[in-house]
Amino acid sequence: MRYIMMVLRGNMRRNKGVHISVLVLMLIISLAFCSVLSYYTNSIRHDSEAMEEVGYGGMLAALYGENRLDAYGTSADKIIKNIGKCDAVQEVKATDVVYLLLKDCNGKGGNSSFVLNDTDSVLTYDQYDVDNKMTDRRLEKGEVSVPFSFIGMYDCKIGDTVELGNDNGSYTFKVASFFEDPYMGSSVMGIKTILISDEDFADLKAKAAEDHRSGLEDDKRSFELSKLIIIDKKPGLDLTEMEFERELNNVSDFASYCWITLSKEQAGSYMLLMTKVFSAVLLIFVVLLLVAAMIVLGHNIGSSIEMDFVNIGILKAVGMTNSSVKLALLAGYMCTVAAGLFAGIPLAIPILKIINSATRSSSGLEVPSDINVGLVLCVILSILLLIAAFIMLKTRRISEATPIKAIRGGRDSVHFSSVLKLPVSGKKLGVSLAYRQFISEKKQ
Repeated sequence: MRYIMMVLRGNMRRNKGVHISVLVLMLIISLAFCSVLSYYTNSIRHDSEAMEEVGYGGMLAALYGENRLDAYGTSADKIIKNIGKCDAVQEVKATDVVYLLLKDCNGKGGNSSFVLNDTDSVLTYDQYDVDNKMTDRRLEKGEVSVPFSFIGMYDCKIGDTVELGNDNGSYTFKVASFFEDPYMGSSVMGIKTILISDEDFADLKAKAAEDHRSGLEDDKRSFELSKLIIIDKKPGLDLTEMEFERELNNVSDFASYCWITLSKEQAGSYMLLMTKVFSAVLLIFVVLLLVAAMIVLGHNIGSSIEMDFVNIGILKAVGMTNSSVKLALLAGYMCTVAAGLFAGIPLAIPILKIINSATRSSSGLEVPSDINVGLVLCVILSILLLIAAFIMLKTRRISEATPIKAIRGGRDSVHFSSVLKLPVSGKKLGVSLAYRQFISEKKQ
């Protein structure tokens, strides 16, 4: 053990620069791995939890407007009643919604939108102020709250104006806050939810009802009143979301009267699409960085063994074995690697906050900045085992160092085969040996 500690200290002193470079590389790898894995797992967990908090059930259905339902000879109340008759349904909730177009937001527009009352009891959203802090303030007349994705899609800021409607009629609102929409808030989804005040929502409903009574054609109607339906599946049923929707259609044929239907699983796939792409790109970069770090480490180990070949032979001459020399080198490098990997865990927290802030405008989610300690420790342990195996592989050449080679200064035995070599003759033994010695010395 005394020799091992002596070799360990000596190797770290002589190769201080190498250990510092390995420490920095492992620190960067740990930072990246912790940040990416925590961001990905936190996004998945938070989106699911946020859906539950907002009030979304197993499926969201947006019914057609009143005009089209009239043409089909039905109404929203009849459709909701039929859905409730399905044995697989636990509960059906409905809320008023106004369909319209986003006419203008900083020179851009055209997307379809759901407009809801910000005091709706069925769907409740968390709103954030200009400092990105959650606020309980209710919207006032002329104010609107938009999803986080408006920041990236329309360069929208609090205080900007948003025009809702079309050329046949529109209303202008001031952006007062942003909110987290875990169902349709991602920038990859064309339909967006917008929140307005009680008074403004009553005005829009009245305008939509007026358009309905006047019998305007669909392309001339600015606002359309309908219902958003939230459908909860009975717990314990062994039905996939696809089978659940098929069961609903068999009983009520509700999909024929819907503008859009979206299951919780489908919504999660859309919401997390950008998160998965971003995480995959970063993860590939980190894996490549780990490969580069192992190449650097392997080169440094090989160079170290080459330079200390004579010293290794001397250590063996005083009693150290191949295993003890390998153990000394392994312990030195693994201490450096472990220090870099574990030091990166707490330092990843501010990096994770930066990632969450940068991706909020595309994902539409306010993802927490907590480190997934369990997963991170498993990954770090795997990296340590991989690097330990790699170091043991690269230190195989230590067995080639012997005390005899140390005496020769690390040179191998020299054997020459010359075309000038002649067989040793018993009759002229002295002359033959002298000639063989001359040829050998000349070659060496």
